[in-house]
Amino acid sequence: MTDQVDLADDSATRSRSIVLILGIVVALVVGLAGGYLLKGWMVDRSGPNSVDIGFSQDMSVHHDQAVEMAGIALSNSSDPDVRSIAWDIVTSQSNQIGQMRGWLAEWQQPLFATDGYMTWMPMDGHDMTGMDMKMTTMPGMATQDQLSALRAAKGKDFDVLFLTLMIAHHKGGAPMATYAIAHANTDVVRTLADSMSKTQGYEVELMTKMLESRKS
Repeated sequence: MTDQVDLADDSATRSRSIVLILGIVVALVVGLAGGYLLKGWMVDRSGPNSVDIGFSQDMSVHHDQAVEMAGIALSNSSDPDVRSIAWDIVTSQSNQIGQMRGWLAEWQQPLFATDGYMTWMPMDGHDMTGMDMKMTTMPGMATQDQLSALRAAKGKDFDVLFLTLMIAHHKGGAPMATYAIAHANTDVVRTLADSMSKTQGYEVELMTKMLESRKS
């Protein structure tokens, strides 16, 4: 009987993983297609500036980790509310990654920054543009130790850790979106940054309430 239960659990886990992978692939394809379909009108007359390019490069990487953590939650959490917000993050942010990398390809720009993260915006009141400083990570990003702890966590402990890390992740990326709204040159980047800011602001409020209830 135990072997049968284990096999059933393994099968359910594999099925969830397949659904998750398919969801990510579909969202990325849709995002990429959207990025290319906007070719004719996606840039202002003067084209993308350093903010458009830097935001698209760095926010894609920031989103990559959010999708990774949310994917772990879909596999490891049994809490329906945690799984629901994780699915929203996986699908929405995979789609946005596709859009941003589609634009970068259209602009003939590298998908990843080569001079460190966030050189396109001020940090702590200092303009990073042109400075010989290379940030190797971005605010809100979980460390490898934290990701390992997340993968190993179970039950309520998992849900608390996931929500804690994702709230910090959303908050860490917020200044990038705020700066892009004000300083990007293309309509699509400003519009996407504004959508991210509003959606993730709502998600932070929701996850904060969820975290408080699960800590009690």
